[in-house]
Amino acid sequence: MRSAEIDANRITVKVEGREVILTGIVRSWADREEAERTAWRAPGVAKVDNRIVIGA
Repeated sequence: MRSAEIDANRITVKVEGREVILTGIVRSWADREEAERTAWRAPGVAKVDNRIVIGA
């Protein structure tokens, strides 16, 4: 299983209007960036606030 799939369980997504707020812990910058790219793909999103941190 890919690490991104495992880390997805450690990310919280909150939506306020057209803004998506991402929080949680992932293992790499690549996983953090992928989560942000995925949030931008959702219809109607105008802003993504990526608060995800890199950790173990």
